[in-house]
Amino acid sequence: MSPHDALTFELLVWTETPNRQFLLKSDLNFLIFEAFQRWQIEIPFSQRDLHLRSVQVAPALRETLSQLSSLFPNGFENSQ
Repeated sequence: MSPHDALTFELLVWTETPNRQFLLKSDLNFLIFEAFQRWQIEIPFSQRDLHLRSVQVAPALRETLSQLSSLFPNGFENSQ
């Protein structure tokens, strides 16, 4: 992701219990996520599309693409 593809925020937190810093970080992440859901704020993610034209494709790649297309019959963008 290039720096032009994102808004980056930094949250600084001080705690009296540094041995619980990882739990605190996890709790804060969940609280932020829940607030985003409550306010219907969506986080867009970069998307890369791969378009294959009529080219020679290795048999292993052809098989993999076939398996993926059967897993996602409506396309990858509708798979969430």
